[in-house]
This record gives sequence, C-alpha cells and structure tokens, in this order.
Amino acid sequence: MAAKASLMMPFMLIGLIGVVCASVYDDQFCGHATLFDAAGASFLGGASGNGNYGANTALLDETSYKNGLMHNACFRIDCACKPRCKSVTTNVTITGHFRPNSTFSCNNGSGNPLLQFLLQKGTLLTIANDKVTDTPVNARRALCGRVGGIKFTITGHDNFTRVLPENMAGAGNIKKLFIKGSGDKWQLMQWDGDGYWRINCSFIGESLSFRIIAGDDARLSCNTVFDAQWTPGQTNDTTGCQFNPSGTHN
Repeated sequence: MAAKASLMMPFMLIGLIGVVCASVYDDQFCGHATLFDAAGASFLGGASGNGNYGANTALLDETSYKNGLMHNACFRIDCACKPRCKSVTTNVTITGHFRPNSTFSCNNGSGNPLLQFLLQKGTLLTIANDKVTDTPVNARRALCGRVGGIKFTITGHDNFTRVLPENMAGAGNIKKLFIKGSGDKWQLMQWDGDGYWRINCSFIGESLSFRIIAGDDARLSCNTVFDAQWTPGQTNDTTGCQFNPSGTHN
C-alpha cells in the first residue's frame, strides 16, 4: 500500500534543518576499524544487528551506539594510517553494537570521542591493504541513499505494538517515532532494541500512521501505512514516503 508523505511545519523547519545538518554532518571523528572475524569473543560480547543493507554494514561500539540512537545511521570512513591505506572512502550503515576495546585511543586533538567499527572483510579491504585486520580511520556522518520507501514491519498483541522501520534515507537513524491509530492522537513509541520500537497499547483493528523525527531532526509523516486489517508480521513498503537522500527536505 502506498503511503502519502507530509512534512511538518515546512516553513519553520527549513531553517532549522540547515543548522542541525551542519553540526551533524560536518564533524569529523577519529576512529578505529577492526575486521569482524579478527575481533575475538570477548571483543564481540553483546554484538547485535539486523537490516538488509548489503555488504557495507558495520557494528558500532556500544558507547557511540547511544542505546540505539545511532541504529541505521550512515558513516563515511577512510583509512588514517598511511602505510596501510588506500586513497578511497566507503560508506557503512550501522546495524548493531559491540563491546568497545579499551586499548584504542584518539590522539588527533579534535575533542570528539573515538568511534570503533567492526567491518566485514570486503568493506575493510576497500579502504586498507590486504593483510590489515585493524586500522585507525577518519569518520564522519553521511547521508544514506536508499531505493524505494521506508519499510515498516508490525507485530502486536492485546497489550503492546512493536514496529521495525527500515530502509530510511537521509540521516538513516531515528531520534523519535510516533504512532497514530484510527482517529487517534500521535503517541510516542520507545526504543526496544535491534531496530524495534514499542508502545504498550494495542492498535489491533485500527489503521496506522507513523511520524518520524530523524537523527538530523528532519521530520516526516507516513500516513495510513497499514489499513485496519493489518496482521502481525506484516511488512509494508511506503513507496511515497521517504526522506530526501540529498539532505534537502521540502
């Protein structure tokens, strides 16, 4: 079912987004990238992840993951240790978190925290030489490019509703998610881990709409994503509801 997209407060929001996006996307962070297979069991403790974003997915250390706030955010990274490096950058989507390695540090004087990434082999070899299993990197937030609309998967019962949003362009990550049933008011959902959002009330038999505040404060409403006959486990692709991957919202 196609869902209609509507942006909230279009005139007031344009100036706000310009300011917020500059601070979100302009900051550069020092980081450390480790090959997933070389991380070791203790390093991987608590790892989680989901999402179908191809080979360029990564896990982010749990401190930087910020209890799910950075889930599905995109980063542009490049190798920062010259003998090991290739002169290219790559974009990754964050799909989970892992226990950070306390032996890594940041010495670039920026004052920004160290970001730690676990990368798949193909991703690491894009930016570093063949035998490298870990390397310092430079990282900054990047806009996510996606094909199609935002996808929502719904599960629910008599006393709760759980939603998995995926395939979000723009910032990629969600700061706040609201849900509205048939003729109801917008209600704030809570982060429930592994990409899911939850609210402790039932919407069975109601059509459902969603309002998103993205990680860069861009805002979008996806109306009537599910009709009143939705069933648990159903996934709908909101073909007409998507953030602009160029970072301009109108």
